[in-house]
Amino acid sequence: MHASNQQTKKVKIARRAFMIGSVALAGGVAFGVYKVRKPLPNPLADIDKGHTLNPYLIIDQNGVTIITGRAEMGQGVNSTLAALVAEELDVAWESVSSLHGPAAKAYYNKALLGDMPFAATIAKFIGLQATGGSSSIVDGYESLRAAGASARLALLEAAAEHLSVPASNLRTQQGYVLAPDGQKLSYQSLASMAAQVKSHPNPPLKPQSEWKLLGRSLPRTDLAGKVNGTAQYGIDVRLPDMVYASVRMCPRFGGRLLSLDDSAGRAFAGVERIINLDNEGIAAIAGNTWQAMQAVQLCDIVWEAPSYPANDAAIFKKITQAFEQKPESILRDTGNVREALARADKTIEAEYKLPYLAHACMEPMNATALYTSKELSVWTGNQAAYKIRVRMAELSGLSEEDVHVHTPLMGGGFGRRGEQDCVSLAVRLAMKMPGIPVKLTYSRQEDMQHDFYRPAVVARLSGVVGETGVEAFYAQVAGQSSGQEQTARILGRKLNGKDKNFGEGMSDQPYEITHQRVESYIVPPLIPVGAWRSVNNSFNGFINESFLDEMAVAQGLDAVEMRLDMLKNNKPSYEVVKAVAEMANWGTKRAGQGRGMAFTRSFGTPCAEICDVSWHNGALKIDKFWCAVDVGIALDPQNIHAQIFGGIMYGLSAAIFGQINFENGEVVQSNFHDYDAMRMQNAPVVESRILQNKSAISGIGEPSTPPSAPALCNAIYDLTGRRARQLPLWEEFDFS
Repeated sequence: MHASNQQTKKVKIARRAFMIGSVALAGGVAFGVYKVRKPLPNPLADIDKGHTLNPYLIIDQNGVTIITGRAEMGQGVNSTLAALVAEELDVAWESVSSLHGPAAKAYYNKALLGDMPFAATIAKFIGLQATGGSSSIVDGYESLRAAGASARLALLEAAAEHLSVPASNLRTQQGYVLAPDGQKLSYQSLASMAAQVKSHPNPPLKPQSEWKLLGRSLPRTDLAGKVNGTAQYGIDVRLPDMVYASVRMCPRFGGRLLSLDDSAGRAFAGVERIINLDNEGIAAIAGNTWQAMQAVQLCDIVWEAPSYPANDAAIFKKITQAFEQKPESILRDTGNVREALARADKTIEAEYKLPYLAHACMEPMNATALYTSKELSVWTGNQAAYKIRVRMAELSGLSEEDVHVHTPLMGGGFGRRGEQDCVSLAVRLAMKMPGIPVKLTYSRQEDMQHDFYRPAVVARLSGVVGETGVEAFYAQVAGQSSGQEQTARILGRKLNGKDKNFGEGMSDQPYEITHQRVESYIVPPLIPVGAWRSVNNSFNGFINESFLDEMAVAQGLDAVEMRLDMLKNNKPSYEVVKAVAEMANWGTKRAGQGRGMAFTRSFGTPCAEICDVSWHNGALKIDKFWCAVDVGIALDPQNIHAQIFGGIMYGLSAAIFGQINFENGEVVQSNFHDYDAMRMQNAPVVESRILQNKSAISGIGEPSTPPSAPALCNAIYDLTGRRARQLPLWEEFDFS
C-alpha cells in the first residue's frame, strides 16, 4: 500500500490546488496591499513569480478569489471578509469566491490581542494567524478594504497606460474599467499589467454612504457547497493510498500506559498495525476509520492512576482551596469595598459553582498527514494555521518552508480547533509511515473525553444595594486559567505573568458601581482547559448578571431600570438595554410567565437579552429570547442575526445540559446522549436587533453567549422563586 513517486507527485499537486484553489493553476495574478512597515514574505508568490505583490487577492479568468487567512467554522466570516475586498475593488458579488489560504505570518491577526500594548507588533512577530476572540472582522475591516482599493487603483493605472488616457478619465463598474469612449476592459484582461504597477500603500477608501455591498445581507460564499454536498471539511479529505487511524489515549490526563495486550486489536479485520504512542496511548492503522476505532477498543490496557483528584467533589475542593491563598490578581478595585460592606446594615451573599464544559463540535477532531524525508503536508480544520506549521516543523525536524498546512471548512470550532493535539498525533503516525497519507479521526468518545475544557469555577460574592441601585460589589472567582494554559501549549513554553483577562465579563463591565472589587484565584493545572466560546465571559457573565439580579430582587428594584442607571454614562450599552426592553415590552408579562434579563459587554460588543419562560405540562418551557447588540458597523445584518441566534443556543445548551464529570480520574460523558444540546423542538423563538451607536466596529461570533444563561436563570427565578447558582439546570429543573 506504499505510495509510488508518481502518486506522491499527484498528492503534491492536490496539496497546492487545495491551498489556493484552481486559480493558482490557471495563471492567476495575486495582489493587494500590506499595511505594515516591513512586508512579510508573500505566501502566494509561487503562483506566478512575475505577477504577485502580496497575499489577499487573486484575479483570473474565473473571477476574483479572496484569500482571507481566517477559518470558516460556520460563522460566515469568509463571506464578510470577502465583501470588504469586493466593495473597494468594485466587482459583482456573484463573481467572488473566498479561501482560507496557506499558513503564513502575512495573515497575522492584529486584533486578537485586543488593547494589549504593542498588540500588532507582537502578533506580527509571532505570526499570530488565528481565528478567535470575535476578532476577524475587526482585524480585516481596514486592511482588506485597502487591499481591494489598492488593486482597483492598479487596474485603473494599467488601463490608463493601455488606452493612453489619464487614469482620472476612467471609472470602474462590476469588474470592468470603463473608458469615456465606451471601451470596456475586464479586470481579467488587465490583471497581469496591473500586477506590475507600484503598490498603493494607503489608498483612499469609500465612504460608507457609497457602499454597495457592505451593510447588505449577501449570499454566503460557502452556502452552495454546504447545500449541494460539495463542501470539503477536514473529515472529507481523501488522498491516494491513504490509510485510516484512530487513537485511544490515556483517559487520565497526563497518565501513562502501564501494560498493553494488543493481540485482539491486531487480529481485527482490516487492521494493519497497532502503534504504541510512547506509552501515552495507542493508535490503530486500518483500511477504514470504523475498523481503526473498533481495534483500539479491543486492546487490553492498564492505565496509570491520575495525578489530580479523581472525582468531582475532590476537584471542586481543590478549586475552593485557592481561596485560602492570596488572590493572583486584583482585576478591579474602585472605592473601598470592605469598608462599604462593613458599615452596611444588610449585605447579600452568594456562592456560584460552574462545571467544566466540552466544546462538543459536531465534526470530531481529525487530521490527515503525509510525511516524506523532505516534506510534510497536513490537512486539518484549525484556528491557528501558522502555529501548526511552526510546531509541526519542530516535531518533524523539517524547515517551516517544507511544512504545508491546509485549512478546510470546519464543522464547529468554538476554540477547540485552536489546539494541536490531533494534528500532532497524525504527524507522529505519518512519520512512522513515510510516503503514505494517514488520516486520523477521533471517535466521538475520544473527542468528548480528551477535550481542552472550559474551566470549572467557584465564585463567592458579597454586595450592598440601596434604594437606587448597587452600592458595593465584591467578587472572588477561583478556577484554572485557560489563557495561561492554552498559551503555553501554543507557544511550547510556560509564560510568566498573571492572567489579567480572567475577569472578562465581570471586572471589565461598563457598570458604574461606587465600591467594586474583583479578585482572581488561579488554580494550578488540574484538567486540561482551553478557550471555549466567549472564554472567561461565559462564566463571569453568568455570575455577574445572576448576582446583580439577586441584588435587584432583594431591594425590590426593576432589573432593567437598575442596569440603565448604572449604564447612563455609556451610551452604546445603555441603548442596547433600553432597546431590548422595548422589544420585549418589559413590564407587561402575562400570568404564568417568568421574565429575566441580562447584559454583558464582551469583545467590544454590548449585548442585552430578555428571556421568557412558562410552564408546559409541568415542565419549564423557554418561550422567547429578545436580543439587542451594538457592533458599531453592521456589515452583513443577516449574518449578524444568525450569529446572535447561534450564540444564544450554544449558551442555553451549556446552561441546561452542559457538564463534564469525573469518576476514577476519567471523564464520564462520552457522546450527545449524556452531553445534550438544544433541539429544534425546545429552542425558543429569537428576535434580535442591531444597533450602531459605537464608533468602532466589533465582533459578533461570541457576545450573545454570555448573557443567555443568566437571562434564562433570572427568568426561572421570576417564575419559580428558585435561584439557580449552580449549573447545569437539568439537575434541578425539568424542561419541556
